[in-house]
Order: sequence, then structure tokens, then C-alpha cells
Amino acid sequence: MFVYVSPEGNIRIKSVQRLHGNMVKGCSEHVVEYKQTDRLIYEDNRVKRYEDSRQYAEDTDRYRIQKENELLKKKNQELTKIANVKVTKDLELEVKGQEANEYQRKIYLLKHMRE
Repeated sequence: MFVYVSPEGNIRIKSVQRLHGNMVKGCSEHVVEYKQTDRLIYEDNRVKRYEDSRQYAEDTDRYRIQKENELLKKKNQELTKIANVKVTKDLELEVKGQEANEYQRKIYLLKHMRE
């Protein structure tokens, strides 16, 4: 399929056959292997399916959710390190050369929630 893109980055015409003339004057021609019914977008100097584009991810809020998820994972790792230090000190595991595991952190948390 032939896709003709204007200098501004807008897709003007999708055609199965190569076109000539005033309709495509000034447009760049891209040969792609998509169906005529696919929704296409011009992004990063190439023609892509809309569902595979960065614009689609932003439109569906997927981009924001992924960034938020990465930040929460990083914050969780920092809090786990802090919890390990606190539990290790309180359970005197540092004397034994051990580090607190998840089970010990949960037990410690439950004991302190009761207080």
C-alpha cells in the first residue's frame, strides 16, 4: 500500500496503487505493508499503525500509568531497605550477621501495629 504524507506530517492519501499528479505534489511517498482498513499515523519519520504508536499509549493513559508504576516500584525498594535496617536493628540480627527477610518484617510490623 502507498501512503502519502504531507510536509506537516499528516497522512493525505492511502492507496493500493501508486498515484501521480497534483493530488500528491509535495507529499512524501511511503510504501507500507498494512491493510487499507488499518488506522495509520505518521510518527518518528515513518508510518505506523495507530495501535502501535506512542500517541496511542498517551491517548489511552498507558504511558502515564507505566511511569507511575516505575516510580512506585522505586519507592517500594527504598522503603524495603529502610524497613530492613530498622528490623535488623530491633531484632539484633546485625550481631548475627543476618539480614531481615520478608517474614520477619511482617511479624515486626504486626507487633508494632498492636501497640
